[in-house]
Parts: sequence; structure tokens; C-alpha cells
Amino acid sequence: MRARALFFCTCALLLGSQLHGAAAGTWESLTDMPVALGEVSAGLLVSENNQTVLVVLGEGDGGTYLYNTDTQEWRSGAPRQFEGNHIGAEVIGNKLYLFGGLRSGGNQVQIYNLEEDEWQAGAELPYEAGSAATAYIGGKVYFCGGIRDDDTIAECITYDVETDAWEEGAASMPYGVNHAASATYNDLLYVAGGRMGRNRVGPGFDYLQIYDPATNEWELGPPLPVARGGMGKAVVLDGLMYVFGGESDVNGPNDETGLTATNVFTRVDVLDLATLEWTLDTPMTVPRHGIFPVVDRNGAVYLAGGGVRRGNSQSQANTVFTL
Repeated sequence: MRARALFFCTCALLLGSQLHGAAAGTWESLTDMPVALGEVSAGLLVSENNQTVLVVLGEGDGGTYLYNTDTQEWRSGAPRQFEGNHIGAEVIGNKLYLFGGLRSGGNQVQIYNLEEDEWQAGAELPYEAGSAATAYIGGKVYFCGGIRDDDTIAECITYDVETDAWEEGAASMPYGVNHAASATYNDLLYVAGGRMGRNRVGPGFDYLQIYDPATNEWELGPPLPVARGGMGKAVVLDGLMYVFGGESDVNGPNDETGLTATNVFTRVDVLDLATLEWTLDTPMTVPRHGIFPVVDRNGAVYLAGGGVRRGNSQSQANTVFTL
């Protein structure tokens, strides 16, 4: 990859007030979750009758919650063994894989099978960590950064799904972060924002860190327009990467940055992955942090749960964003 980092400045707050974009998305509120959850992990699976099921878990309750996007009904699934939070998640082969976490199961791989409604264990991580950035590329899950031993690390390790084994050797991040938004596109890993240190709210960073597994190298892209953490996963639609919400300890409200009085962001930042230019889309109607947006096969983005104020916070909110 060519090193583009020299051409980008970290001037996120300035850029945030200058960005303009065609607000193409619309928001709709769906059936509330049966419980309030924060620091959510989620995935979309397909049932035996070809219906899409949103699997949600998080802080505030140890259960597994299943939302049928066709019937808009919630039901409970089998509880997982380790009830931690800040857990990395990837959908692979119509199963939801969980990686690490805080408070419980920090070195665990937990795998949910929707058809059997059961959890299985995968190979343990080499260390305990949570709030890491993850991506599934070329048969491997990349587990980067996060919080280990009450501090933030830059290390990256990989999990081979076929062999159920962990490997070292992936290059460390230029900047170790936790609570960042990660996404995958064209076999590259994108990690936007995040923060450092212990599991505490801070102003966050505007870093956009890009990893190429083919060269085992990182580079820096154009900074996230407003520095922050707590955005959960980023999602990619038609070559555009969407980063939703987040939190900061900078006092709100601030109309230019989309920060509310509860220190949670409404903003939806969109990165064109071809031109590497940021724009804004329609603000969140229910601003949250600690979320885990997931996109279905029709391009709808579901966001269930998440905190409505900075720090330890949960909600029953369930919304969908469509273009």
C-alpha cells in the first residue's frame, strides 16, 4: 500500500464543521428490545425458513436476544456461558463468533449456532482483552488493539476459523486504541477513532488506521471528522463506510459536531473508500454509543441497544437506517 499518511492532518474538529453531504439515509424506530443493553455485540443470521434474525447481547443482561426482522418480534435465545461485554463479533458461515471481552470471558471464543440455538467454545485467545477492533479477511479474524490488563494495547493477533487456532505475527497498530469502529472492504481493515487507556470515557481520537494483510502493513488515512470513541462496528454499503454515533467527555451540546447534552453523538460520518473523502449523512434520531451496527442483505442497517448518555448506560432502543 502507498503511504498516504503524510498527506493527512489530524484536524478533526475543524473538518467536522466544514463537512457537507447529501443526507440520503432515513431512520425508523422498531420494536424496542425486551431489556436495556449497552456495549452491544450483534450479528445478522439467516434462519431455516430464510428469515433474517438479529442476534444481540451486551452489558446490563446476560441473555441472548433474537429479533426477527420480518415479523419485528423479539425472543430469547440460549444464554452464553461468559457474560462479559465489549466483545468483538463477526458473522462467519451463518454463525456468530464472539471474541474476548471485559469483566468475563476475556480470553474466550464463543460461537452461536442459530439453527441449534446453542453456544460452543472455540480456541482460547493468548491473552484476555476486550473492546478490540475485529475483521474477517481471507479465512482469518484479525483481533487488534483493545484493553488488556487495564490498559490499551496495539498488538494484533489472528484466529484461523478452519483450524480453530490463534496465531501471532500480524503487525501492531500505529496507534493502539479501544472503543474504535472497524470495518472490512476489499480485504483491508479500517479502524476509525477510538481512545486509549483504561475503560473510561475520554475525548477520543480521529485516527483512521488501515491495515493490508497482504503486505502486513498499516497506514493512516484521512482522519475521522470528529474525534471520539464508542461507535461500535462500522458498516460498508456500496463502497461507503458508515460510522454511527459515539461518545466523548467533551461537554455538549455542540451543534457543529453533533454532540448532545448527554455527551453522545448524533452524527453519521461516511467515508468514500474509493476517494477517501468524508461526508455526513442523516443524524441518528436516537443518538447512542456502545452500539454494534449490522447491515442486512438488503442494505438496511440495524442498531439495537446502546447507551444514551456517556459512560455506563443502556437502552432498549431499536432502530434501522436505510438508504
